[in-house]
Amino acid sequence: MEKNTKFFLNFLKLLPEDTRIEYIKALESDLLKIEMINTLSSEDKRVSCLVFLKDEDMKVEVIQTLSEDKRIKSLNLLKYQYDRVRIIQKLSEENIIKCLDNLDYYKLDLSDNSKAKIIMNLSELYKVKFLRLLKFKDKHSKAKILNSLENVSNIKLYIQNTQDFETLQIYRKELDFNNVEIIKNNL
Repeated sequence: MEKNTKFFLNFLKLLPEDTRIEYIKALESDLLKIEMINTLSSEDKRVSCLVFLKDEDMKVEVIQTLSEDKRIKSLNLLKYQYDRVRIIQKLSEENIIKCLDNLDYYKLDLSDNSKAKIIMNLSELYKVKFLRLLKFKDKHSKAKILNSLENVSNIKLYIQNTQDFETLQIYRKELDFNNVEIIKNNL
């Protein structure tokens, strides 16, 4: 960073936060905006400044500095599902579950593939729970989660409750060799 820019940023840091926010709006460079946003002590003010950033990666960078609760509430400010999934996966399991339990509340419209990516990082108990609770249109995403289950009896139970032959065939194609034997025995 140039000497003049550093001097300017140090000067701005001396101003009250509300005045700094006005300068953040006026700055052209997202890099400078992030420098200023990170000087704000209030997480709510940092979240409100996200709209001034043009670059999605920069938004992600700011969101990752927030508390987990604020990260969850900021997810809908991101344009791309990929970025949302990246942030959700870095949350504690407790907050991931909170997020998945309240997708509508947080206004998170996640694809089946995105849900599967998130769920596959959870413990066995929660994988089974969300397999039952969440609606999946894409059977391949569901099969990926089934394949990630370690307890064979959980896979068996889920497959035994599946009546649709086409769905069973998809599971058969997606599951690894050991789990395919379970399906063959249930067809």
